[in-house]
Amino acid sequence: MIYFDSTEAREDSKLAQSVINAGKGIQGLEAATGADILISPINDRELPADVRKPPGRILIRKFIKGGFLIQRKSGGDYLSSIPNLDSILHRMKQWDEAIPWLLVTGVFRDHHGKVRANEHSTDWNWASAQGAKDAWQLRGGMLHEETTDKQAGE
Repeated sequence: MIYFDSTEAREDSKLAQSVINAGKGIQGLEAATGADILISPINDRELPADVRKPPGRILIRKFIKGGFLIQRKSGGDYLSSIPNLDSILHRMKQWDEAIPWLLVTGVFRDHHGKVRANEHSTDWNWASAQGAKDAWQLRGGMLHEETTDKQAGE
């Protein structure tokens, strides 16, 4: 079953509509776990709509066991989140029953040592942007990249 933080279903969200249609929005998922998305092997019980308070806070551990926690970052959002990736991964790893994933979507190009994200120039150094992905993996997280959010949903 796919669960996602309810804020990911807002009107301007980059979360693929196919994921929203197939999943269930949960309030507080990111606050509780550091993840935007939870892929759980459990789909026969309803996870409470808010996991920030009991019983959701207690039940979520069962839903995470054997599942995947995913932090999703698109384009410039990935770049602006680089300083926070270590703390995000730390929060996700506190749920040792799950594998923490970073899903990065967008087209990133090296343009004279600076990153172009989805054809927008940035001041981010190319090596720093790539190094943040390497650091995520070296600290025990998994990484997946797609060009578009729709591809990631598929």
